[in-house]
Amino acid sequence: MPFCLCFIIHTCPVITTRLEMALTFPALPGATPPHQVTGKGACAALNRFLYATVGANWHWSGRLDWNDDDWLGILIGPN
Repeated sequence: MPFCLCFIIHTCPVITTRLEMALTFPALPGATPPHQVTGKGACAALNRFLYATVGANWHWSGRLDWNDDDWLGILIGPN
């Protein structure tokens, strides 16, 4: 007697959330300005480590194979 193996695939919606600070607000009186990050201090190895460590629980994998030039390109931005 023939039989059939039927599999039901359940899919879950994926929600991607991005944060962006679109507006700046005036600092409080007496507050010191935040540290500014520039391309001079960009470190590909540190960013690769942070991406892998922070993203491990969320299965981030899109940038795991990036080399130093890829990381510096996104950190420094266009010239």
